Order: sequence, then structure tokens, then C-alpha cells
Amino acid sequence: MAISSPAHEHANQETGCCSTEARPVSGSPELRSTCNSHEVKSMPIQVTEKAAKEVKRIINETQQSSIPADMMPAFKALEANLGRLPTLTEMAQKLGVPEEEIKTKLGENAVVAFNPIHLRLSVIGGGCSGFQNKLQLDPIVNKARDEVFEAHGVPVAIDKRSLMYLAGATVDFYDELNRHGFHISNPNAKSTCGCGSSYSM
Repeated sequence: MAISSPAHEHANQETGCCSTEARPVSGSPELRSTCNSHEVKSMPIQVTEKAAKEVKRIINETQQSSIPADMMPAFKALEANLGRLPTLTEMAQKLGVPEEEIKTKLGENAVVAFNPIHLRLSVIGGGCSGFQNKLQLDPIVNKARDEVFEAHGVPVAIDKRSLMYLAGATVDFYDELNRHGFHISNPNAKSTCGCGSSYSM
């Protein structure tokens, strides 16, 4: 399984091959705590350290590719000094230009460059068995629709509907000769299709 990027398609999303009815999983763990203007809660799923490290690498590549070459030295200097991603306001002050000028220059990439990028997990209908997992990078979080968590420094967003089906799941990353990419192990899955890309509940 690959992660799709908000600004660039780093890799194609895995697709499945044929539908069955699903049941929401009850009894999700208690949720709590806050961070970065979005509520951050205790994880009802697990993201392994190896998976989080790979997500961070992809996020870093995505953000760097969103910054024009002439802005990169200022962006990297701010990031080093602040110990975090600079905001649009901080970047504008560093360059001595209006924020709107940077927004205009970057276009849609401005959202990716100056906002925290979340690893978004979701469950969509499709495939032989009815349901498929989807991983993507998303700089936009909807407070009313999403739950936000943190795993090894990676912000994770899951829409509430998908969370019903993903409670207890584990996201891992493999870099082996015969197995490469992200994998979601979902204990709520009852069966998988022959190609392994979809499942029923």
C-alpha cells in the first residue's frame, strides 16, 4: 500500500479487484488531550515507529518540493531556528514580503508548505470483498468530521466513520525484497479477497 500526497502523486494508491455489508466496531478506546489547535486524542490504532519514520520522510519531501528554490534557504533557516515548520506569517517576515505575495507565488502548494501535514487513514467501499483501506497525506483537518491523534511525532487524522472500522488496527511499513510499502492490519476484518487488497467485516 502506498500513500498518496496532497500536492503530488508520489505513488499510486493500491486498488482492489469485487461487496458485502459491514458492521461498525463498538467500544473505541477513550479519547483525550489537545495539540496544535486541533484536539489530539489517545490512539485507538497503532502506527509503528518504522511506519512513522517513513511517513515523516515522505512529508519532508512533499513540503520541500512545495517550496520554490529561491525561498528554500530562508525556509530551512527558519525551520532550523524554530525547531518546527515555519508559518506563512513567519516566512513572510523573514523574506520581508506580504503574505499574499507568497500565497500567489506558491498557489495550492502554500497549504502544503505552511501547514502540518497529517497521515489520513480512511475506509472506502470497493474491491472484491467490500472495503479497502486508504492512506494519504492531508494538510486539512475538519474538526467536526475528523479525530486527530499523534504517533511517534506524526499527526494522524481519521474521519469518524472510518474510525468505527479501524479501531485496534496497526499501520506498519515493510522494506523487504518480497514485501514493500505500508500495510494496515485490521483485527475487525472478517475475510480478505484473493488479491488481499479488500476485506469484509
